[in-house]
Amino acid sequence: ATAIHAGKGNYYGKGHIDQINYVFLSEFIRTESFYTPVEAGNSAPWLLKGLYTKEKRIGQSVAAAYVASFSGVDSKDSFASCVSFALALLSMLVFVLGRTLALPYGLSIVAAIWAALSPAMTKIGLEGFFSQVESIFVYSFILVWAASAVRLSARHVALPAIALSFQFVTYTESFLVSVVLFVYAVVYLIFRLGRGAALAGAVSLTVSLLLVPAYLFHASSFITDQYTVAAAASNRLEALAGDAGTLVAWSRSLIVFPLLPANVAYSLSILSAIGMIILCCAALMTSSMRRRGLIALAVAAPWLFLSYLLASPSFLRYPFWKLIDSFSFLWIILILLGLARSALAVRWLPRQTALATVTGIGALFSLLAAASCIGQHRNAMLRPGILAILNSPAFVSAIDFADRHPERTYFIREFDGGIAAWLSYHARKSTTYANVPGLSDIPLAAGQFQFQKEVP
Repeated sequence: ATAIHAGKGNYYGKGHIDQINYVFLSEFIRTESFYTPVEAGNSAPWLLKGLYTKEKRIGQSVAAAYVASFSGVDSKDSFASCVSFALALLSMLVFVLGRTLALPYGLSIVAAIWAALSPAMTKIGLEGFFSQVESIFVYSFILVWAASAVRLSARHVALPAIALSFQFVTYTESFLVSVVLFVYAVVYLIFRLGRGAALAGAVSLTVSLLLVPAYLFHASSFITDQYTVAAAASNRLEALAGDAGTLVAWSRSLIVFPLLPANVAYSLSILSAIGMIILCCAALMTSSMRRRGLIALAVAAPWLFLSYLLASPSFLRYPFWKLIDSFSFLWIILILLGLARSALAVRWLPRQTALATVTGIGALFSLLAAASCIGQHRNAMLRPGILAILNSPAFVSAIDFADRHPERTYFIREFDGGIAAWLSYHARKSTTYANVPGLSDIPLAAGQFQFQKEVP
């Protein structure tokens, strides 16, 4: 909704640095040689981000670069489309997973819509967490793979290997979660298909790493850096997580009650959380033994890490929030599955009436979830703070002029690193000079680069 309102060239989500960094890296991959030397940044300020991060996780930016090239636009214009496609892919997999777990057809559609439009996914998309939103489908894909496998073929070995490899180069810090989930899925398949599943799983996991051999040398240092940042508990990251780790936060990641007084909405969130937990337990206890094993293993994988975070002496809300929201699709399926099983257990209620009733209730849940996101989209569309500048007539006119006149020479003088970065991006085809203290999250010392010294 925000992207449609803003237009493809003026979409900035919530205006955070993350989107700038992903767009710059994507455009670097799309237009420049991977082996471009660092010295090239002396005369082209927009190249700095790509030059500094090209050996870190780039899977999401490679995908975005392909989308931009095939669409005939640049990486900034294709950013919102990539986010929308990732959510659509998640939605399709949620539908398939729901049907595999015997969720009725109508409720599977509701689950697919709810998962894509949930407050959790809306926030991840608008915050510009591109790596997370692009790779979030991998968790649901692994579960679909395990639930639908009836025999082990080359395809059943290759597909999870490709998905895991994509996760590894896209959202490296969560790769271990995917590996644990995959190992649990293989254990499930061993009981179903025999010990050959263990060999197939080992081959898939090995191939997933061999598909990206060059990245293996950089992954460990990148993960170390990311975990160091997370452990530092920076105020910005912890603020984004809100009250993560509480029942209210979990409930509000799935459904919110807009237009109600704060105290009423808070009470309803607590009651909703308790009700949803009961429905999740009902889904587990009323499933067949085969499906019960898969559900239990699917829930155990994220909770292995969530329990560790909760038990840590200094509880960090940010990684907890990122992980529990990544599995929001699973909680949604279990809630609806528990709702359906509870309704069908009412013997005096005809089956078709029970299914129609729970489908209506599920649809109401998804509508409330979608409606609860209006506030997030409205804030982005009202353009507070830096968004007001990025969407001001003066800024839009400046970047439009730079796009239409690449033959001109431009001089950037701006103290905000984000605004300066976007200006340099639109002047990337031109000779550009910049007197700025930083670009995006890259601090610049005075006279550090030629584009700072050779100011006309």
